[in-house]
Amino acid sequence: MTNRTRPGKNDFRDKPINRYRVAGLIVSANGVNFNFPQAVNYVLAHNYMRGIEGNQSKMFGSNDIVTRAQAAVILKHLQSDMKQLVGAPKKVTSEKKLPENPFTEVYIKPALGSKTLIAEFHAEGKVSVEGQFADQANKQLEIQIDKHLDNSRRGKMLEKIPVQTDSSGRFSISSQGTYGDAILNVYLRTEGTTYYIGVKRGTMNASDYSR
Repeated sequence: MTNRTRPGKNDFRDKPINRYRVAGLIVSANGVNFNFPQAVNYVLAHNYMRGIEGNQSKMFGSNDIVTRAQAAVILKHLQSDMKQLVGAPKKVTSEKKLPENPFTEVYIKPALGSKTLIAEFHAEGKVSVEGQFADQANKQLEIQIDKHLDNSRRGKMLEKIPVQTDSSGRFSISSQGTYGDAILNVYLRTEGTTYYIGVKRGTMNASDYSR
């Protein structure tokens, strides 16, 4: 008698598994049915998994193989955050049930490119800002820190800091003030353009504006 198995059932047994597929398995165990790109957003929003470089899907490291150490961390998150295991429905879950994407943050400070802005809002309330804008070499610019208002980038101005770039367009400053806000808006003002980045207390955020 021929031993038949369901297609795909054993395809990945005893083989390394990447983070993309783990996200899909976790989503299926949480009672929803999303495709893999949506599954990544789902696990990030619920903090079931953390990205490799940050908490956005592009920083997730989907193709990276899950190590034993990473698997232990994932299971720890699931143990504390996932209350029960629920089978996934056969019907695809509506995108309306996708949670909002978390406020952007990065976990690893990126290399400075030709137009890079990095802001870190320390837990004690200070703000550090650094960056490199090659087209702004040897110029005096300005960093502005504002309160963050929901659904708006405009808030009360808290501090303005003059910034002098070096011959490569690089700079690094720290705020004089200490702030108790949950989120701050940080602006880099140049002669022709203003660059914006939001940063949450206790986290770091970065943007590459050359892309």
